[in-house]
Amino acid sequence: MKQYARVISKPDSEQVKVMVQKHSACGKCGKCSSDDNLVLTLDNTLNVDIGDVVTIEMKGSSILGAAVLVYFLPLLALIVGYIGAGYLGMQTEVTRIALGGLLFALSFLIARKVGEEKEKDYRAEMQEVVN
Repeated sequence: MKQYARVISKPDSEQVKVMVQKHSACGKCGKCSSDDNLVLTLDNTLNVDIGDVVTIEMKGSSILGAAVLVYFLPLLALIVGYIGAGYLGMQTEVTRIALGGLLFALSFLIARKVGEEKEKDYRAEMQEVVN
């Protein structure tokens, strides 16, 4: 996903802070502020200065992997927990729902842990200077 960003500060020669306008695709997950602009710290690989406009991009495979972690894994955990409870001898509906809910909640913890370990893969990178 390619986006335009403006360099707003340069804390040191190796990193810059850029401001990106959020799009409607941003789900407002609570990870960042509710402002319409997002400030990211990126490696200054293009030797840009304050005021420059750059394109930033995150690898498509990283976005797909994050989507699988956040959307598919919890759904799969819920279904496996519900169906698996029947195979474990839990025949009441309440226990099946409880095990499905427990695995559902656990999957979010797993997704968060994996996301923290792969944080480097989920970072945007500067591609080119526009102006």
